[in-house]
Amino acid sequence: MTSDAQGERAGAEAPTSTSVVIAAYNSEHCLGATLDSLSAQTRRPGEVIVVDDGSEDGTAALAHAHPAVDRVIPQENAGYCAARNTGIEAARGDLLFILDSDDLWHPVYVERMVAMMDAHPEAGTGFARYTTWAHPEEEPDPFEPTIESTHRPLDFGGFATTMMQGLPYLPSFHVVRREVLGRLGRRPYREDQVQGEAAYMFALFAAIAPCVEHRESIGRYRMHANAVTGDEMDAARRVEPCIDDLREAAGGGLGLGLRFDPAAIAAIDRHSADRKS
Repeated sequence: MTSDAQGERAGAEAPTSTSVVIAAYNSEHCLGATLDSLSAQTRRPGEVIVVDDGSEDGTAALAHAHPAVDRVIPQENAGYCAARNTGIEAARGDLLFILDSDDLWHPVYVERMVAMMDAHPEAGTGFARYTTWAHPEEEPDPFEPTIESTHRPLDFGGFATTMMQGLPYLPSFHVVRREVLGRLGRRPYREDQVQGEAAYMFALFAAIAPCVEHRESIGRYRMHANAVTGDEMDAARRVEPCIDDLREAAGGGLGLGLRFDPAAIAAIDRHSADRKS
């Protein structure tokens, strides 16, 4: 196995460093499987940070005991966006991964995503496809022993099209360069957004720099009643304010000072209208 933590060989280029941030709240029932999927990585992350968002069960103890975890950061319950921000502030990697406490990564996930980003230095973000399973009625499909390494770069138009087709891009299957993430501030997740943060953040990232997609599934997304995507009507209602935030940020607002050319702003407006329709 390779790891960011291993020293570089003499004369070799330093490897891209990686950080994984997991926001966890009362996740004792599922966090172990998620962390096991990190332990199984062919390229171990440079660091794994679990932010315990005021859990009342054994989440913190499980995270402290698991060999995949480097740091556990406790905080009072403030929501998953705030917990992600806490982990991002503590992270040191060049590439930042957000992983929800109930999702799973294929053993090649980190290796593939880093290689994809290294192959596309122009890309600010990368996405991977995934499959879903209904918990607790189903078990996740086993990971395939061999996965094609196919990816494609996307400009904003390509990003907007794929966001409206099939399964959406989700934080658990996304990687972002630190310098791009920093364009959205020290705590980039807007903590008043209850759901729809991906619609806000990913569109801004795609407007800042091109993105790249791993076209084969290397993730497993757990669908259950407690997941934020459990109620489609409620989800649509919660996404709308995030789309409003997207438009405001693209116009230079929200204190971010982002500047896009008129064509990019028009594309964001079209994308925003499509997401609300």
